[in-house]
Amino acid sequence: MADVIRAVEGPIATVRGARPEEVEYAGSAVALQPLWLDLRAAMRDVLEGATLADLVVRLRRR
Repeated sequence: MADVIRAVEGPIATVRGARPEEVEYAGSAVALQPLWLDLRAAMRDVLEGATLADLVVRLRRR
């Protein structure tokens, strides 16, 4: 699924249209960048472990 999303939508996670590592924060907001990077990594883990077949199985369970 990660490949499909990348092909259709672009990067897995963006912040204000930019990749998380490209966004700069100041002051107390500096802690947000590692949070966004962790979120993107978690999303990648889920999406790279899922297939179109997995989605079909979920759909049939409904």
